[in-house]
Amino acid sequence: MARYLNLRGCERVSDLGLECVALCCSSRLRSLDIGKCDVTDLGLRALARHAPAIRKLSVRGCEMVTDEGIQLVAHACRALQHLNIQVESQ
Repeated sequence: MARYLNLRGCERVSDLGLECVALCCSSRLRSLDIGKCDVTDLGLRALARHAPAIRKLSVRGCEMVTDEGIQLVAHACRALQHLNIQVESQ
């Protein structure tokens, strides 16, 4: 099982894929980079529900993520130490 997973730039990673990662790796996953992936708040909801022990998350450049998704993660993932929500410039 992965502790650190970098999916950055994998544009075909969707909410369903993120939910599968959260379900399969929830007990050990500590760091996840899903920057520039096609995930939305639904994917972040699944991550918050199934992987609350995550410590580092990057959603940099995820254009479909809103404040609601970030709030879900911030509320549920109490061990979170680093969150990258930087918007990519065009």
